[in-house]
Amino acid sequence: EELSTFKRKAKDADGRSTMDSMQRQALDITDRYHVTGLLDIDIEEEENRFKVSARKNFPAIEEAKTRFGKQILFTDRESLTAGEIIDIYLDRYIVEDAFRITKSGRWVKMDPVFHWTDSKIRVHALTCMIALLLVRIAHKRARANGFPHGAERMLELLSSVNTAILLYPKSTKAVRIRCSISKEQEVLLTALNCQIPRSM
Repeated sequence: EELSTFKRKAKDADGRSTMDSMQRQALDITDRYHVTGLLDIDIEEEENRFKVSARKNFPAIEEAKTRFGKQILFTDRESLTAGEIIDIYLDRYIVEDAFRITKSGRWVKMDPVFHWTDSKIRVHALTCMIALLLVRIAHKRARANGFPHGAERMLELLSSVNTAILLYPKSTKAVRIRCSISKEQEVLLTALNCQIPRSM
């Protein structure tokens, strides 16, 4: 559709367009749709107007098909095997998930810092990293024991688990019990091996 519009504008050019500007517009179209080299756009100038024609570059298309769906991974870690490089690449979602958690508005959030001295900023960053490490360890344990969701869902479920401290007459010992929880929360607590007495 955009190519058809370009052809009409070229045909109705008012004399202000130049061959260079028309070629730049044609290149912009092929670049935007990632077909540069696969689609050839020819422009001919005729009395201050332009005739545009387009044709597929079939040899280039056939050659490109041999590369479709393939990725090349580069690394400077020469000690790794090809399999190890692929495993590290496929596990990048772990790092991306960690960044997502540190930018979360509810959990291990790095910003805002609310500190101004270098020493306190370093302590804040260290605290956040320790919290992130604990989240990753807890989530890894939960996943190993059958919890099917991500770390953020785990944090959501844990944040709404409440306990109560009961003090009985004539007793100096406090009793801690767990308030009512959902089935999903129960599965998560079991996966994390959290031993909290059930509600009464």
